[in-house]
Amino acid sequence: MHSQILIGQVGDTVREYWPNGRNRNENFNINGPGHGYMNIWYENGIPAAQLKFKDGFKFSENTEWYENGNLKEESIVTGFDIVPDVDTNTGMIVREDTFLSGRFIRYHKNGKKQTDGHVLLGKKVGKWLSYNEEGKLVLEQWYENGIVVSTNDYK
Repeated sequence: MHSQILIGQVGDTVREYWPNGRNRNENFNINGPGHGYMNIWYENGIPAAQLKFKDGFKFSENTEWYENGNLKEESIVTGFDIVPDVDTNTGMIVREDTFLSGRFIRYHKNGKKQTDGHVLLGKKVGKWLSYNEEGKLVLEQWYENGIVVSTNDYK
């Protein structure tokens, strides 16, 4: 794998290549890190992911594909919060947890939708739908603060 850095007028483009010469990933930052895009490819040249982000990654649109070219996941992140975990004995931060907010759609390998729902501060909220591999709705669940409060099973 080798890299190539291209300096543009509005930002830096960084590209890495697979040993076969195909693109591995491409990063473009507008006005510095945290605002730009990233494209990732499988070694066979099929796109693996496309990420668009801004405002320090707090807002992003992400699309991922399986190696067969079918959609794997789509997400629109509308919030990104970092919450420190503090040791109560020492008062020191022992780690920071990241919590995303937004809509997440996952697909089966055959391209049919698998799940669709929203997350708020890392917890499922509202209606989440689950589908079987044929694309038929099999489960509808309502969440409040990450806890299932209602379920309709259509199996």
